[in-house]
Amino acid sequence: MPFDYIALDTSALRAAGWPDVSDDLESLLRLARLSKSVVCLPQSVLLELEDFWRNVHQERSNKAQMALVKLEEVVKNADVLKQLQIPDVEGQLSDSVQKAEMVIGKWGIQVAPITSRPVEHFFKMAARKEAPFRKDGVGFKDAVIFFSLIDYLTGRRGCGTGGRVRLGFIASDSDFAHESLINAASDSGVELLLVKSIQEMNESMTSSLEDRGKAMFAQDRAQALDALEQMRPKIERMLNTELDIPASELFSVGPAETLDLNGVDLLTIDSVWTSFNPLLSNLSTPTKITADINIAIRLSVTRRVSSEQAPLRVGEKWSQSLDLVARMAATKIETTEEALSKVAKLEAVGVKTPAGYRDLTQMSVRLSKKSPIYGD
Repeated sequence: MPFDYIALDTSALRAAGWPDVSDDLESLLRLARLSKSVVCLPQSVLLELEDFWRNVHQERSNKAQMALVKLEEVVKNADVLKQLQIPDVEGQLSDSVQKAEMVIGKWGIQVAPITSRPVEHFFKMAARKEAPFRKDGVGFKDAVIFFSLIDYLTGRRGCGTGGRVRLGFIASDSDFAHESLINAASDSGVELLLVKSIQEMNESMTSSLEDRGKAMFAQDRAQALDALEQMRPKIERMLNTELDIPASELFSVGPAETLDLNGVDLLTIDSVWTSFNPLLSNLSTPTKITADINIAIRLSVTRRVSSEQAPLRVGEKWSQSLDLVARMAATKIETTEEALSKVAKLEAVGVKTPAGYRDLTQMSVRLSKKSPIYGD
């Protein structure tokens, strides 16, 4: 079952190399787009990452400063030393923040603002040692992250039970899986599912997309078939006015004096295919529809029917010439009504809407190579 929203904890983004987009993270963003799931990042996570980046850049700057001091003891050339620059911590931090903002904008990621719940709410949770708070009091940041997400999603409608929003939360911290937090989310209309890693989420979404895609493709074919069935009278008229049937295609009825083509009946419509991709295509765009239609070609077949050769008795003589004359004299002309089963290819263009296909145009029919006369 798909998610309405997918959120990532600090640990998941750090593991993905944020603000760089790793292969796994890019796969997640693409799968979310295909699944029509919204990727959401708590603002508290982004602030925590900024603090992490500041520490990383400061550590690098400190190491560079120490290396420069040692270098000054060896290199006495002032001009060379002037060319060496210590990394600017705030400048690097600004670059990281701007890069993160670009990724957020490019992929349409939503940012959940920090919860407005009072400090008293979290203090009571910590005093009672409720998850995600632990006995040592650690857990304040996790609590802010969790309730920021819940408050952001409260009041929205989703695909979960009873219209709840289905939230897939990628976090390695098992404290988020505590029953009390899952119940708190449910009370706010959020159906929470905790996933340990981006890779695990990608596998889950891929499997869900495969199942969902099969169902969506089947529904699309059914809608196309329904649209064609509604056009059955027009298709039958086309079969009787526009379908070219070479006389040679009718010889499978066997030897005949004459063949009269009386009409073509539409039997069934099978093997419907459309160019519409439910996972990628947009509605209200022209869509090609093809189908195999089983038809019956009604014929009047005229044949000469000869009588059987007369038996001989002892003393009687048989002559080929006399027998031929006798047979010709006994020949009868018979006309029978017969039907040939064939397969025709139907093509059309329709407009896809949520309710199905409409405005079928550019319809054409032709004999298919699947017809028995051609063989498979």
